[in-house]
Amino acid sequence: MMTKMLNTENGYNLFYKNYKDEYKYLDSFDWDLFLNLFKKNIIDKDNINIMILGCGDGRETLRIYRLLKKLNKNFNLYGVDISEKMLSVLKKKLKKLDINEKNFFKYDFLDNFDKKFINYFDFVIGLFILVHIKPIDLTKFFDNIKQILKKEGYFIFNNIPQKEGKVLKVNNHKFVIEFFDHNIDKVIEVALNSGFTFIKKESNFFEKKLVSDILLFKN
Repeated sequence: MMTKMLNTENGYNLFYKNYKDEYKYLDSFDWDLFLNLFKKNIIDKDNINIMILGCGDGRETLRIYRLLKKLNKNFNLYGVDISEKMLSVLKKKLKKLDINEKNFFKYDFLDNFDKKFINYFDFVIGLFILVHIKPIDLTKFFDNIKQILKKEGYFIFNNIPQKEGKVLKVNNHKFVIEFFDHNIDKVIEVALNSGFTFIKKESNFFEKKLVSDILLFKN
């Protein structure tokens, strides 16, 4: 079986039914570190607008929703993803919640957001996003995020030192979703050049090997 390299949209459109099987693996990179940073920075906030980049089938969305409900926060959740198939799974889940499914839509991270979102969000969350963005496009990516954040708004995301892509299988298809390895210092430099303020970096290790950095920036 030949292993193909697929772009992000085609890869996740093919893998969408199997994505839930990867939750435990994906959580090992980011979830606990992300949750700690997120909780610390929402505790004194209310009426929060949140954008989840790469919302996929709802791995993060539903847990963030439940957390905010538990904390009695007033909030609006939005999400974007490049995969229509992944979004279709999420929207089925949203029907059981008091979330407007129109807040979740297809979007390419290098496109400009609608003007109604300029200076709109208190938090933008991007886990497993940078790995799908070419190094040459990082400036455009950070510029787009900065535009939609309120003054003093936060951008929380992770960076994974990925030298090899994970081989995925769906029926008779064997493939790797296109990925890019970013130097963490370069990522921070590009974000600073886009006008962000660096707040914090926390690193996640497995058997003394770095598997992920979680970064917090403020607009």
